[in-house]
Amino acid sequence: MQYIRHRTVAISVGLCLMVGMLLVQFGGMPVFGDLPTRLELLTFDARLNWSKGLSVANSQTKVVIVDIDERALREHGRWPWSRARVAEMVERLVDAGAAVVAFDVMFSEPEVNPATEVSEILKEQGEGSRVLAEQLSQFERDFDRDRRFAEVLAGKEVVLGYAFYPRESNRAGLLPQPLPLSNPQVVANSSLVAMQGYNANLPVLTEAALGGGFFSLDPDLDGVVRRAPLVVRHDDQLYGSLALEALRHYLLAESFTLRTSLLKGLETVEAIEIDGFGAIPLDAHGQMIIPYLGRQASFPYISASDVLAGTQKAQVEGAIVLVGTTAPGLFDLRSTPVQAVYPGVEIHANLIDAILAKRFLEQPDWSRGADFMVLLVAGLLMAIAVPFFTALRQIFWTMAVATAVVGLNLVLWRAGLVLSLAMPLILIALLATFSLGYGFLVESRSRRQLKDMFGQYVPPQIVHEMSENPGKYGFDGETSELTVLFADIR
Repeated sequence: MQYIRHRTVAISVGLCLMVGMLLVQFGGMPVFGDLPTRLELLTFDARLNWSKGLSVANSQTKVVIVDIDERALREHGRWPWSRARVAEMVERLVDAGAAVVAFDVMFSEPEVNPATEVSEILKEQGEGSRVLAEQLSQFERDFDRDRRFAEVLAGKEVVLGYAFYPRESNRAGLLPQPLPLSNPQVVANSSLVAMQGYNANLPVLTEAALGGGFFSLDPDLDGVVRRAPLVVRHDDQLYGSLALEALRHYLLAESFTLRTSLLKGLETVEAIEIDGFGAIPLDAHGQMIIPYLGRQASFPYISASDVLAGTQKAQVEGAIVLVGTTAPGLFDLRSTPVQAVYPGVEIHANLIDAILAKRFLEQPDWSRGADFMVLLVAGLLMAIAVPFFTALRQIFWTMAVATAVVGLNLVLWRAGLVLSLAMPLILIALLATFSLGYGFLVESRSRRQLKDMFGQYVPPQIVHEMSENPGKYGFDGETSELTVLFADIR
């Protein structure tokens, strides 16, 4: 009876711990704050780096990064460069055969026209200088670098970058045209994040360029970039990211379809489908999990200095070219799961490569239910079975259950499905620790009671044997019919 009572207590407490863990993960109980989320993010990073080690070391599609690096800044001056120099770089890239050129930089402020600036100064110097100022003003068009850049952009496969903001703190520049959707009616009632403010390129540049895509990235609560928005909503219209816009023109896609499902009256986003290519899985906020290929330089880098010098043409031919920066002073370095300091432009390269290779990591709608079932089954296996095992068998059983959970999770990960891993492992460790601790306390108490009760009346050898198997002995009385022989043998 005592044996059964102890096991019942152990099972009951184990089940209570399991229910508590389920409530923490799925019941919205903020008992531990954001600790469970942070632990899940750590396990995500560990799996990403594990799978990265088993995958290819570099891109399988032609994505090239033109880097405005420290060498380029040293040779051509600090950023921002003259629009004439940027226009020259675009011309050289197009001449080298680049399929699409996408800028991970923004041209939101007009470049000072030296002819206009000198003319304004001369007008303030008096009547004699005004004549010279009027003559100089005739050259203003020739020194208009923004117009020169716009002329170079016209008719070329160039995508400009800009930024969106969740609050209407700023609206500067001109936004490009929204994405062409086959079902635009779902956008207004969708689960997408509604962006209010933006900082876009000069109107003359936006109108001349083939398209534009936002490069805004939102890190997770620990400051690490694991997801990137591919689409956002602004004024009930859909806008695409820099990566999606570059792919749109690379694939010559004419339209998109926003795939949603109606949930509680809201069009919950599941994917975006590119006409003639296929679907890209997204979360409800329009974000895609970034399947990083590896650390920095997983994609070919070309210094902007080499582009301006006319070298490295072979690498550019037929490629999607992303123009960005790795220079620390230009502040486009991010923290990622694969590297603490990582160029933002290479994040967009990873997105493009993953979409073209159809190498996705996704959390479908049913993943939350799958997480619940894994936690429930692992908890039941531990809570019900472990109390009946010896300490050594408990350890082996715990290792077996944990190995099964991790193995199943990694198999699904390799198939592109992301399920929870931290919470099941924590529950398994918690139940194993409790069972071992409770078993040790119960066994120690039983041995002590046996020794105290029988030590004065039973030979030490028998007490020792009883203490080795305390479960076979109890302190409850029993009624039996016995025949007892007392004999005095000499």
